[in-house]
Amino acid sequence: MKLIVLCFFLVGFVSLGLIGRLEYKKKPEITVEVDSKSYHVPVEHDDTFQKILNRIGIQVSNLKEIPEIDSFKEGQVIRLESKKQCISLNISSAQELIQIKGIGPRKADAILKYRIEHEKFISVEELLNIKGIGPKLLERIKDSICV
Repeated sequence: MKLIVLCFFLVGFVSLGLIGRLEYKKKPEITVEVDSKSYHVPVEHDDTFQKILNRIGIQVSNLKEIPEIDSFKEGQVIRLESKKQCISLNISSAQELIQIKGIGPRKADAILKYRIEHEKFISVEELLNIKGIGPKLLERIKDSICV
């Protein structure tokens, strides 16, 4: 009797097309790339991009741009760039360079002169070519400057 009832239900499910729907559904996974780091994140149906960033420990205030994303697709890759808190040797004015601890008006002018003569800085280590900037000063300021 139990076998007949079980067969009846199975035939009913097959005829209604419900057997295929009873499969386990994997959560869609997206990849969030921030600079050179990748995070593979399963997405819940009610997730917002803000929730996903919070889940992986990324603060919105540290990102250059936040894309407006309403929905997520399996395999989607979202590329983000973090803000660099640095003073660029290639575009900064003398006033901006003076904000760097250890760089006064004379060194700022020397940096600008070097930039003009060489068109641009290729690396921050080129500062060692400027009179008055040695390895110790470069070590102290290298985290606050970029090219």
